[in-house]
Amino acid sequence: VAHVYTVREYEKASLADLDFVISTTPVSRKNVPVFIVNPILNPSEKESLLKQVQASEKRPKSENIEALMDIIRKHTDIKDESMLIQELKAYHQSNKEAKSEVDQKPMLNEVLTADKIQFADYAPSWQEALQMASQPLLADQSISRNYIDAMIENVNEMGPYIVIAPGIALPHARPEAGVNKLGMSFLQLKESCAFSEKPEHQVRLFFVLAAIDNETHLKALSQLSKMLSDSYNLEKLQNVDTAADVLEIINQYSQD
Repeated sequence: VAHVYTVREYEKASLADLDFVISTTPVSRKNVPVFIVNPILNPSEKESLLKQVQASEKRPKSENIEALMDIIRKHTDIKDESMLIQELKAYHQSNKEAKSEVDQKPMLNEVLTADKIQFADYAPSWQEALQMASQPLLADQSISRNYIDAMIENVNEMGPYIVIAPGIALPHARPEAGVNKLGMSFLQLKESCAFSEKPEHQVRLFFVLAAIDNETHLKALSQLSKMLSDSYNLEKLQNVDTAADVLEIINQYSQD
């Protein structure tokens, strides 16, 4: 059974009857896996999400397959026991490989490094803020200028969907829009930049994501989500003034 919560309801809910949570907004981690996704998923992103969900599920260890067979023997007539054992082992192995694939992705501090961190007093417009925030990725050729144009065009077409929480923006576009290699950059503004007249669309913290595909960035994005779900971290990110200060926070969440 699926449940739909507002962020406020989610924070108060026990989640005891849920297997996992899917959100388009960073939320705090509780006792179930949390998957952060784009508001609109294309087919490959849906497939990627399915892989993550499958990898997070608790499956029987191979050494417990015999115990599982004992239960099956009690309640069924097995046509081909050796083939059943073989298929159970293959099924278990495929899930281990799927989980390993997720676990091997780069961590947040490997994607968002010191040379990608910037500070500025203000930006005249949100368009210029996106350009400013993207400069480190452009400088090391992680992205082309077309990627910046694509991010701006997306906001023009779909509104400020990149504002993932009050005061925080996660600008991004499709990999084919101009990404050469995985990267992320950070910009802190002293004065907020307006994406609309709404208070929640006044942004000071920008995290630009350049993803090369629909999967490689998932661990870093998950760690970023966990970091941003803590209000204490948000307050620190708004007030720090050196890249070392930002990295100190990032490193706390860059662990396997």
